[in-house]
Parts: sequence; structure tokens; C-alpha cells
Amino acid sequence: VGFSLTCLTAEASLPLPVRFSAAGYGSTDYSVGRADVMLPLKGSTACRNIYINPAVAYGTDSLGYADLGIGYRVIKNSSAIVGGYLFGGYSEIANNARLWIINPGLEALGARWDAHLNGYHVMGDRNKTVSSYSTFNSFGGHSAFYNQFGLNQHAGDGADAIFGYQPIRGSSIKTYVGSYFFIPAQ
Repeated sequence: VGFSLTCLTAEASLPLPVRFSAAGYGSTDYSVGRADVMLPLKGSTACRNIYINPAVAYGTDSLGYADLGIGYRVIKNSSAIVGGYLFGGYSEIANNARLWIINPGLEALGARWDAHLNGYHVMGDRNKTVSSYSTFNSFGGHSAFYNQFGLNQHAGDGADAIFGYQPIRGSSIKTYVGSYFFIPAQ
């Protein structure tokens, strides 16, 4: 079960309309919601836009994120939007690990095609000890030996690329293909 809402509002003091987007998804044992707002700071509908974009998400498993981004978009040849952005955010992931992440990206949006390239860089501590324990193993002479075990969680840098294409001109259907590259933390 899910819902999605996107709307644009016209504000006389802003150069372009504000975009608000929200979505929620749920099942019998899990639900998540997310929202973001694109606030234009400077620009015109004719050629360019500088914007800020706060975004949040939270799930019933107590995982979520809060991001704040700034971006720039330019309309090229009245047929495509080309832009770049930089997000900084705070994420809480599995095992109560908390991360600060910086996310630069590039995008190109056309009537029939889209392309996005994003990078992810973890700031600060990338490693978290989730649990550690020891078990008695054996005696040897006058000594006792124990096995030490530890479960660690690591967050690393990465990047993704997503490409979209509208196979049927004039339809609202776009197909997407993408890939993710991940560099494990050391």
C-alpha cells in the first residue's frame, strides 16, 4: 500500500513555483514516509534556477534521514534541463549507526530521456561495532583460551548512475536502468 503527492504552488515573491513532494508506503509490519520541498532562490522560467531542497524520511524501524541540498539547473535549447547539486545529510541506519554523508550529483532531464550521476561520501566514523562477545574455548596447561567475536558495520563511499527513456512518445511511461558502485570502508 502506498501513496504519493506532488504539487506546485505559486508564490509572488519567488522566481519559480515551490514543489512539494511526499510519499508513504506500508505493509502489515513496516511503513515508511518521505517528503521534500524544492524552494527556488533565484532564477527565471526562461533559463536557470538556483534552489534549496530539504528532504526527510522515516520508517517504523526507526531508520531515516534528513538532507539539505543546494542545486543549479539550466534550460538548454528549450528542450533539456542540465544541472548539478550538493546535498549534506544525516542518516540513521541499521544497528543504531548514525552517519553524516555528503552527496554531489549531476543531472540531465529531457522530454524523452533522463540521466543522473550521484556520488556518496561518508563523513566521520565509517565503522560501528554492533556487538562483541567471547566464548570459553579450552584449557591449555595453566591457561584458559577464549574465542573473541565481534560484529562490525561499515559504511563506505559510492556512486550511482541512472538512465531513463520514454519508449512511447507522448506517454507518461519512462523506463529506467541504473547501476551502483560501492567502495567498502577499511
